[in-house]
Amino acid sequence: MDIIKELNLEKFSEEEKNKVLAKFTGSLAKRIMVRVCNGLSAEECGELDELGKMGDETKLNDFLNKKVTDIEKIRREEAEDLIDSIKRFAVAK
Repeated sequence: MDIIKELNLEKFSEEEKNKVLAKFTGSLAKRIMVRVCNGLSAEECGELDELGKMGDETKLNDFLNKKVTDIEKIRREEAEDLIDSIKRFAVAK
């Protein structure tokens, strides 16, 4: 999925693209965490939160791949939903 194309950001400067992508990535991570935590125990959700705060993507991905059987599907669905939400917001302005 090419987020730059999906959000029609091709004409923006690299700096502007990077800002949008950083915000998009942060929002997407939060959405995924909320959705994943709904299927985990409180202890597992706390562990996931700690891994997220540590910023170690390898450990975080290992945890998600071990604990969440459909993590790739969740990532894809949340990304698509976030893109749709951004597009709807942009059109409404």
